[in-house]
Amino acid sequence: MLKKRIVPTLLLKNQRLVKGKNFENYRDVGDPMSVIKIYSNQYSDELILINIGDNEEDFKFLLKTLEKSSEKCFIPITAGGGIDSLDKVSELIKHGADRVLITSAIYESPEFILKASEKFGKQSIIGGIDILENKDKFFLVYGKKRKIINYKIEEYINKLDQLGVGEILVNFVKRDGEMKGTNIELLKYICNLTSSPVIVLGGIGNFVDIEKIFKKTGCDAIACASIFHFADNNPIRVRSYLKNHSIDQRIIK
Repeated sequence: MLKKRIVPTLLLKNQRLVKGKNFENYRDVGDPMSVIKIYSNQYSDELILINIGDNEEDFKFLLKTLEKSSEKCFIPITAGGGIDSLDKVSELIKHGADRVLITSAIYESPEFILKASEKFGKQSIIGGIDILENKDKFFLVYGKKRKIINYKIEEYINKLDQLGVGEILVNFVKRDGEMKGTNIELLKYICNLTSSPVIVLGGIGNFVDIEKIFKKTGCDAIACASIFHFADNNPIRVRSYLKNHSIDQRIIK
């Protein structure tokens, strides 16, 4: 059984660390390198860096951040955001990324994902799924305009497995930054559809939310942002809470 993981998630734009709600209305929350160093020292299991900028300079800044992180951060780093070519995957890995997150391109260019998995190894590729909820319904979407994907969730999960992704990140778009919990039942269903490890992103507001996810679903990792940016919490406290509630984590020496 895989150890359960807590993964701080950082959004990068205009050479700064930002955070918003529902992936809109971003505000500056600090210097990326300072925060990366802190999370590394606080026993985070991994980090995710996502470029949400719109131009080439933003991607270059992501590469620069990765390169600097290799000097100060000694935990695995996943990087992503607009990754749509083998050259970009190669650049991210060359600059220090252990894994690359690919989301929209899975729908737009599935053959690219297959080639990336074959070239860099499936352990290097995380396939992202954006889910948009509306009352008691949900839709798979892609891109910044959240265009609906005409796939059933079962079909899309199977597609990701066939394309050779090493892990799946499930992003609940409308829960981003809300800190009101995630969709436990849907997440549980998704986890049961695949043998690949699953990461969830969106809605984590407190330690109880994290405990419920790990105890009630087969989710392997939780990507967190607001719980660290806007509350008096850190990875060390999360680890302590989970240990007291019998959640199996990696051992810190």
